[in-house]
Amino acid sequence: MRPISRIPLRIAQISDVHVGGSLSLPPEALDGILDRVRVIDPDIVVLAGDLTTDGYEWEYEQAAEWVGRIEHPKIVIPGNHDSRNVGYMHFRRLFGDPYSRYQATFDPERAERLQATGFTVVGIDSSEPDVNEGRVGRDRYGWIRDQFDEPGHIRIVTVHHHLVGIPGTGRERNIVLDAADVLLTLTDLDIDLVLSGRSISTRRRSRCSRTTWTDGASSR
Repeated sequence: MRPISRIPLRIAQISDVHVGGSLSLPPEALDGILDRVRVIDPDIVVLAGDLTTDGYEWEYEQAAEWVGRIEHPKIVIPGNHDSRNVGYMHFRRLFGDPYSRYQATFDPERAERLQATGFTVVGIDSSEPDVNEGRVGRDRYGWIRDQFDEPGHIRIVTVHHHLVGIPGTGRERNIVLDAADVLLTLTDLDIDLVLSGRSISTRRRSRCSRTTWTDGASSR
């Protein structure tokens, strides 16, 4: 185990594994992801949605078993596939509230190096039942603001649908319907990093103000 005070913040981001369904990664690939997570030894694993193919209960059972093999701290949000066929009900039963938060505090040496006292990750559900389009919703903006109550923390958000276009992914169909208002909320909060899923064709990064935006192609 590496000394936690001598390394940068490490995040393992996974999305769109579609466990159990017709789109599922093969078992050896799923095992390989878990092996890679163990090697990386991250501070947190962010599962950014689309754990299943069609949101069926049996797919969720398999996905929950797989996610349960991740021993590191984790935050899990649903994607559009997970909210099909009342899948949002299975998500709550097996993974809890789709809106969640994880916080951790750095030791003094690490805090000095990273110029932060810790980090906060907030998970946001952008899925809508039985449709591919996503929305965060105006009623959630205040909740998002309330989650970032540690001024010295690195601020991270994970949301399945994109908030900005990802270069090289073709016609843009993955951005939340209320992206402009969500972007305003996050930039007002000085969010440092946004982790999304949805696009599985490539890995890309783009920048908006001081915030870094990434898609979740790491699982493919």
